[in-house]
Amino acid sequence: MTPPLVAASRIVLPININGLVHKLRVYARNATLVGTDWMINTRETDANDLAWADAVADLAAAVSFLLPTTASANAAILEKRTGDLWNPVDFVVVPLPNKGGTSVAASQITLVMRDTTFYKVKVVVMEGIIDGPGRYPSFDTLTGALLNMASEWDDTHTLDNAPWRWQVGRDNEYLLDNPFVGLTITFNRKMRRARGLA
Repeated sequence: MTPPLVAASRIVLPININGLVHKLRVYARNATLVGTDWMINTRETDANDLAWADAVADLAAAVSFLLPTTASANAAILEKRTGDLWNPVDFVVVPLPNKGGTSVAASQITLVMRDTTFYKVKVVVMEGIIDGPGRYPSFDTLTGALLNMASEWDDTHTLDNAPWRWQVGRDNEYLLDNPFVGLTITFNRKMRRARGLA
């Protein structure tokens, strides 16, 4: 069941892979302009205590474990929702520091988690470096780049501003302490057509 859209702040990370742009969208809580910096809430204080630029830098670092060496990021966008419209309020360019390997054309890696109200939260990485199909039903089955990436959405994270600290679901609730439900690797039909594989 899809939760109602309560979140009013969203981070968009556009990633270029072999001529196509894939947009990773994640929700954050309470983006507010504090002085000259846009800040978001973290689960530790639930106050505006994290610069969104630091949050998106570690989001990019976490996702980059699964990205090919040819990947690059366009300017990340912080958006605020007014009614049904998402309006950009700030931009920042971030590196992809952990990328490596070769892209698997039209692949889709989906990390599925739960938030504190038990709604599902998904992170989708397109055309990553892990070949599929594959299904990982428990956190303990992950290894290598998959484990490195998924750990940043868990309380075992290593990045200072890992998504686990600040990301919320559509319902504006933080992730569970250990939110992992599963991870799948499939081929995306729309991407297969775009790549001329279907």
